[in-house]
Amino acid sequence: MISAAIGLAILFLAPVLDAAAGGKAHAAPKRVLMISSYHPSFPTFFDQIQGVRAGFRDTGFQNDEIVLDIEFMDSKRFAGREQIARFAETLAHKIQQSPPYDVIVVADDNALRFALKNHSGLLNNLPMVFLGVNNRDLAVKQNENPKVTGVVEAISLSDTLRVIEKLTKQSDSFFVVGAGNRTSQANIETFKQEKSVLTRMTGRVLSLYDFTYDELAERLRQIPATSAILLFSAYRDKEGATKSYQEGLAFIRANTSAPIYTLWEHGMGHGVLGGKLISHFEQGYAAARLASRILNGTSPADLPVISESPNVFTFDYKVMRKHGISVSDLPAGAKVINSPVAILDRYKNLLPWLAAFFLLQSIVIGFLIVNIRHRRKAEKRAHASEARFRDLAQSSSDWFWEMDQNFRFTYLSERYEELSGHKIADRIGTTRQISENTSTPESQAAWQQHLDDLINHRPFKNFEYGSNATSDGSSRWVRISGVPIFDNNGAFVGYRGVGSDIRKEVEAKQEITRAREQAEMSNRAKSEFLAHMSHELRTPLNGIIGFSEMMKKELLGPLGQLKYKEYAADISDAGTHLLDLLNEILDLSRIEAGFVNLEESNVSLEDVISATVRWTSGTANARTVKVLSKLPPNLPFLRGDERRLKQLFINLLANAIKFTGPGGRVSIKAEISKNGDLRVDITDNGIGIAEKHLDLIREPFGRVESSQVRTFDGVGLGLSIADKIIDMHGGRLDIHSIEGEGTRVSVIFPKDRLIRQRLTVIEGKQGA
Repeated sequence: MISAAIGLAILFLAPVLDAAAGGKAHAAPKRVLMISSYHPSFPTFFDQIQGVRAGFRDTGFQNDEIVLDIEFMDSKRFAGREQIARFAETLAHKIQQSPPYDVIVVADDNALRFALKNHSGLLNNLPMVFLGVNNRDLAVKQNENPKVTGVVEAISLSDTLRVIEKLTKQSDSFFVVGAGNRTSQANIETFKQEKSVLTRMTGRVLSLYDFTYDELAERLRQIPATSAILLFSAYRDKEGATKSYQEGLAFIRANTSAPIYTLWEHGMGHGVLGGKLISHFEQGYAAARLASRILNGTSPADLPVISESPNVFTFDYKVMRKHGISVSDLPAGAKVINSPVAILDRYKNLLPWLAAFFLLQSIVIGFLIVNIRHRRKAEKRAHASEARFRDLAQSSSDWFWEMDQNFRFTYLSERYEELSGHKIADRIGTTRQISENTSTPESQAAWQQHLDDLINHRPFKNFEYGSNATSDGSSRWVRISGVPIFDNNGAFVGYRGVGSDIRKEVEAKQEITRAREQAEMSNRAKSEFLAHMSHELRTPLNGIIGFSEMMKKELLGPLGQLKYKEYAADISDAGTHLLDLLNEILDLSRIEAGFVNLEESNVSLEDVISATVRWTSGTANARTVKVLSKLPPNLPFLRGDERRLKQLFINLLANAIKFTGPGGRVSIKAEISKNGDLRVDITDNGIGIAEKHLDLIREPFGRVESSQVRTFDGVGLGLSIADKIIDMHGGRLDIHSIEGEGTRVSVIFPKDRLIRQRLTVIEGKQGA
């Protein structure tokens, strides 16, 4: 008995001891940073993350062997450089505070562009794998980058166009709907290139780059039900209003009865007929397999970019039936969802066994089997959904929360406890007002608006407030977003959302504000110093210039020697040049300090440019440079400061003439762009500027050091002053230059500066 007991003990303890030994020898988990272009509720994200986890798992990396941190750029909802800069700042702080990563995974185009731009700096030149990238040229180009590989998200546009033409039998045209964002516009351009595959139909583009949602709705209502729509995206219209993918799809369905085709699977099951679709799960799966090979020692340089996207024809049977399309009309091998399944087909393997039982017994058993299967599937889906949410909550740098209808916490993710130091159990059942004590009058005032949102069951985004709810009593700043929850009967049952600790972000903003104030004080001191010095230098300079002019003109009698007269001319020229330089320095300093106010009036840009050409004609003739002015008739008047505008164009035209060789050409032309802005181009065929120096020449005293440039006078203030003058008018300067070929400087005035109706002069007064 004793020996048997010992044997059983050894039998049971052996796996435990073996696991303990293996645990000690187990290598540290690999750290993976995933940067998503969008936000957690974006329709493609969960499919991507499921694919990534499946790819790691199928290549031998279990959940405890991979630490997957996910950061969201949120570039769909919050576009612009400021958002990207804020994200980069937050990411830099997190990377600095975290252990080093082994590989980076980036999802979709915006994340790839961000990662490539910051690869050698913020991301430490780590190996990188991308997925879901629509820009095929950018993706394939990474074959030249030894640190980057990935998976192209290539839409099957040509195949989908052929299907639309085949299935749309009662119309010779269809419509392509796209949004104003970069990806959708790129897809529209691809459509224009590939529409030649159509033999009978024509496709017309309805782009939200050109329409508001209301205008698009009007156009959609005019589309007959016998036509068709190919949906790229309805995310953003021309005025910047946005809709999620599902909101955009619902909007289109509400305004047209025509069948809707797409290129991505996340529209299926929501009223889309179908197409040859991209699988975001497969994208994530393929990217994770590449990342696994890198983690196992393979260099990205040895892993070519996967340029073929595994897309599948997929159609919705319910929508097909609505539009009179049969399965036989579809391409061979097409996948059909929501199709009815015949009873005999479903239970054909059970028929031999069911024949031996009574009919009633067979029906009961069949019902029980089906019911059990459905229950198991439902349980698996529930477990998978719970695991997915738990994984996201654990890997996210934010925390998730839920409240009941009385605004009391019913759930807080573990991240809350890590950030606040308070036990989650102590917070469950309390309201946010109790657990999150506000620390400033501003926060208390903001709370009133927030409470109004809660009482009226409105969703809210990015509500920020100060709190002293940390366990050590220190203050922190929090940003929360939430949506109301309603039951099947429409009754309000609570809120759920996400929270972020933004203390570092707020402190960084405060530091920036302090630095800006100090810089402004320094700038004002500099301007006062320059103004004083300018005055002190002008007085003797004016005397030098005046006396040298008298000597040059021999107003008090002959100088005797010709050389004296030449010296007097040199003194006068040098003094005048120095005085001009002082004026430019003073002008620049006054503009930078904000001491210059525009004296606005209705200005004829045609007169300003004509005067500029006349004033610089002497210099142009001396250098044998031909200046051509090509202004359109009826050029609109401009609301601006006429003297400053003349200064702007004199600086730009003088620069163009100065850096154009003898026999060269400078041209001036103007036009109204598609968005209504006024654009004036000054183009020369001079020495040009290397692209790497384009930012330098905008800076005060910015000069390119080269043998060609050193032969020209000037200290590099003209372009800087011009840049600031156009900025004061709400416009911008665009500079395009090719070294050795020439330069084009575009002066762009916003459309709200233009006076569309030409002004005429009547009896000495301006009138319309």
